[in-house]
Amino acid sequence: MDRQAPVAASPTQAHSRLVIGAVTLWTVSMVLVITFLFDTWPHEWLDDEQREPWFHAVVVIVLTLLAFFCSHLHHHVVHERERRAHAKDGDEREQQDERETRGEGIVFKIFGSWWGIAIVFVIPTAAYFGAHTLHSPLPEPAIFVMAVVAIYVAAEHYASLDKQREDLRWVTDELGKQVTSMQNALGARDGRTRIYAAYCQPPATGGHGGPIHAIYRSFDIDSEWLASGDWAAYMASPQTTSLVGALRSGDRRAVRIVTPPIASAVRDAVEAADRFHNVIGLLWHWLALHRFQVERAAGPEGGTFDFRVAIADTPHWVHAVDGKVLQIAGEYPHELRVKDMTFDMGDMAPRFAAWVREEIDTLCARGQDARAYLGTMLDGGATDADAIMERLGWPQWAMHAGTRYGIGQSPEELQPRFRGLIEAFQNIAGGTARG
Repeated sequence: MDRQAPVAASPTQAHSRLVIGAVTLWTVSMVLVITFLFDTWPHEWLDDEQREPWFHAVVVIVLTLLAFFCSHLHHHVVHERERRAHAKDGDEREQQDERETRGEGIVFKIFGSWWGIAIVFVIPTAAYFGAHTLHSPLPEPAIFVMAVVAIYVAAEHYASLDKQREDLRWVTDELGKQVTSMQNALGARDGRTRIYAAYCQPPATGGHGGPIHAIYRSFDIDSEWLASGDWAAYMASPQTTSLVGALRSGDRRAVRIVTPPIASAVRDAVEAADRFHNVIGLLWHWLALHRFQVERAAGPEGGTFDFRVAIADTPHWVHAVDGKVLQIAGEYPHELRVKDMTFDMGDMAPRFAAWVREEIDTLCARGQDARAYLGTMLDGGATDADAIMERLGWPQWAMHAGTRYGIGQSPEELQPRFRGLIEAFQNIAGGTARG
């Protein structure tokens, strides 16, 4: 289960805090001006010679903070207004911001205008300059004005840089979303890695992974198994780049797979190679899931794993995992890509994912069980594994293994491993028949 991100404060809430700070500083500055003008401070605090330097320092600090607050607030308000003005129509977040903007009061309008900022900052500054002129001869008031101008320029520069940083972050986030959306629309080449990554997502605390629903139009054998053909090492491997490892990592308890019938007649060597590739791939997947089921049942906790592989006609090629629907599209076998069909669906995504799961459940219930289907495919009147492989298209597949399917092992290495798959299935089917 994904963690929910903390809810960030709305723009209006951020504005409110800045306004409170600016209004407070403005009030304090006006109190200081009146105090200085009418000489109302407590004289017992400081000697006469110390009062004015101390007081000037306090006023300059307050005006400095006021300048920074006003500049930052002005850029903040203007930035949010411009971003909402250029937002996409129908964006829920932007619509919420727009509703909040309609509720802005006079204070927000003041700080969103340069005239308002000038009035808010100039009034206490001009008042203090006038009081300072009455109390002190030049050039002290002139020095004060130069200091205030420098303070305001620095505050404006800081606020501009701060908003540029926020703008860059926002633009970077938006570009990232657009790039992700474009990449998803084009699809990813590392399809199996992405699918297994979805399978192995950890479940919620105290729960287990949800069921997996998939429609295959072609079956590829995990490279981890192809490298050695060792079932014990494959089943014990913690790698989540393999089917069993991903299922174990995600604590998946149920899998439903549908695949169209494999062509019984072929027209050329490529079609014969594809037929063998799909038959041996389907056989490997069924054996891997069966072994995982046996492993779960024999475990210390007596876990369950329910899987069904069915043969049924369907034009789709998808994997429904945890609310996502991953579609495999493109030209088999070199141009296949995976894309998340639910990525940009918004509120429609859960309903679409539910429909895909229901469709696969229906096909599984109506389709032929893969175990019986494989039994028929591997029968053909021959019991010798080599003869079965020959009939299914092993010679043609061996010619195209490296170029068409990207297999790194030589046919001589793989032939005994594929023979072992057929014999393992025959033993399971024979044991069931005898039982």
